[in-house]
Amino acid sequence: MEDCGADIVWKYKEYKSSNGTRPVENWYEKLPHQDRARVKAFLFRIKDLSVLQMPHCRNIKGHKGLWEVRCGASRPYRILYYSPGGCVLIFLCGCYHQDKNNYEPSGALDTADKNRNEIEKGVAYACRVQFLAMGRTGE
Repeated sequence: MEDCGADIVWKYKEYKSSNGTRPVENWYEKLPHQDRARVKAFLFRIKDLSVLQMPHCRNIKGHKGLWEVRCGASRPYRILYYSPGGCVLIFLCGCYHQDKNNYEPSGALDTADKNRNEIEKGVAYACRVQFLAMGRTGE
């Protein structure tokens, strides 16, 4: 993962399909209230790290350029993302980790790959993460 230096803050964006679907936002809204607060707090906590690495983030083997943010709550939640550079993370898919490369929903890795490809081809785009727009505590 890219090193953004001591004074740079990671910028979060999320996948938005051409018809306006925002799968990360939809996933987040379905989480229990307490878990939403923990996921959000975790994302704000790692935003200021100069390098994102274990235990906070991990490269997904077999999926070039795909990473996961590792959020702990009542379940091991994951947000799958890629970074096009410039200290930007584009969230592609939300899920939870069962074991090894087993994610729920089962097609999460394929969905993340598809969403990244759509952004790179200009069929979809990255936009502001709505659930983070209200700051650390706003719901």
